[in-house]
Amino acid sequence: MSENVTLNTFPSTKVQALTMLYLEKQDLTNLSPQDLVEKYLEIEKEIKTAFVNDRKEKKNFSY
Repeated sequence: MSENVTLNTFPSTKVQALTMLYLEKQDLTNLSPQDLVEKYLEIEKEIKTAFVNDRKEKKNFSY
């Protein structure tokens, strides 16, 4: 029997966590389930892009 325990939780990444935090502050009352999925994916993509851009800026920063 394996002694390793793997816990899978949501959110499991900082991008997922920030996406959920952002969506919690939005008015989602009139969104259908499909609209909510699209909104989640849209925000997740924006956050991923922000992280990529931040890394590029830090990489190109000179002292």
